[in-house]
Amino acid sequence: MLSFGRSPGVTLALIIITFTPAISAGLCSIVSCSSDRSVSPDAPAAAVTIPQEGGRDVPLTDIPVTIHIRPPVSPGEPEPAATRAGDWHLIRRLDLFVFDDDGIGTLDAYTRSYAYTPEAVTVSSASGEKVLVAVANHAFPDDFVTTIHNYEDLRRAVVCFTDDHPSWPVMSGETAFTAGPGQGCSITLEPMMSTVEIHSLRCRMEGQSLQNVKVYLTGVGNRAEVLRTEGFLPSETLNNGGLSETDLGRLAYSGMVYKYLGNGKTDGSGTSYGSAVLYCYPDEAEEESFASPYTRLVVEGTLDGQPCYYPIPVNRGRYESGGTEGIGRNRRYVFDLTLTRPGTGSPDEDVLPGP
Repeated sequence: MLSFGRSPGVTLALIIITFTPAISAGLCSIVSCSSDRSVSPDAPAAAVTIPQEGGRDVPLTDIPVTIHIRPPVSPGEPEPAATRAGDWHLIRRLDLFVFDDDGIGTLDAYTRSYAYTPEAVTVSSASGEKVLVAVANHAFPDDFVTTIHNYEDLRRAVVCFTDDHPSWPVMSGETAFTAGPGQGCSITLEPMMSTVEIHSLRCRMEGQSLQNVKVYLTGVGNRAEVLRTEGFLPSETLNNGGLSETDLGRLAYSGMVYKYLGNGKTDGSGTSYGSAVLYCYPDEAEEESFASPYTRLVVEGTLDGQPCYYPIPVNRGRYESGGTEGIGRNRRYVFDLTLTRPGTGSPDEDVLPGP
């Protein structure tokens, strides 16, 4: 666990600490901290004092932090009353920022932790009204961390779907609390990515069935501000207009947005192709444009030797299932699909009627 504290008016020396934690290569980074004291990667931060402007000392107190993780919900469903507190296997890295809750939001303390149990997570903070921001599993560049002096600086941070992973997703959360001896706080983390789930896929066409079936997402948002909770307007998208081998190669694994389902199993009521879970970042643009397409679920197969497509704008128009149109943060969009006629000639052609 690495940590440092700041108080207004102090000029702090730069200390660079370099090590290689035992985590996946995509999450490794050099750690850069601003501090006027030595920091050990082998021991948690202890209460220290940092000289403040005018020669006064500001004591720092270790604040225990309880972490919860909010599970995804489907559109129109109420937010869960309780959150999961035991999903620490989802966290490989945790960055904790403490800001003064005074309208200016000056950075008071920063802690980087690779702990795996809630009992090991603490932040060292001066007393007073504070805002704690936690970001999990994002490899902040060191030169960016050293430029964070207040809350608005952190709001500039952007995360990318191509750097994310469903097994340890990028998550963030924030909470206000009062720091001081004997005080603690609780914070809930929420993943950035959402899921598009095909619960079942069947084909019922007289004397015909799809072959070589695959499902995938197009128009997938790749960039999002890590602290944003609504109003997502993607500035970069993947798989525009169809599958892109180049974009698939940028992901942790292609199965995040693509799955091959094959020829299915035929019975008396048609052909069944199984299920799939795909992942994406939020996309809540009010209008579609060439630079910002809607995110679509596409079912692709061959019918009589010819390719055909069934594109579905996720949570849009006739397929909207409640709440804000488009894909929100940490949401589940579940489909039970039955195909009863040939599809379209393009994965970007929305001419199918609603269910």
